[in-house]
Amino acid sequence: MAKHDMGLTFDDLLAAVSKLLTKDGLCSILLPVRESDIMISKAKKFSLFPIDRLIIYDRFDRPPLAIVTILATTETPCRTETLTIRKGDGLYSEAFVSLMRPYYLNL
Repeated sequence: MAKHDMGLTFDDLLAAVSKLLTKDGLCSILLPVRESDIMISKAKKFSLFPIDRLIIYDRFDRPPLAIVTILATTETPCRTETLTIRKGDGLYSEAFVSLMRPYYLNL
């Protein structure tokens, strides 16, 4: 259900985050690109602001797959970075391997 937001709307999620997040706390949310944009537009009404975004690409020549957004209670300029999972030859990129090595034994 979590993968399809059937039981938890963005408004419900953001209301809970707003209630539970401490002044210096952060919330990380991974969503497909379209849903990420919708969530960010809704976050402002709960006094939550994007401070970091990681745009994830499968390959450099394809549209992005998803975005990790870090929300905070303080509005600051949002920093945006990108991560490409695979190089042109289909092998994992060095950045992806470095990020995921602690979690996957065969990288």
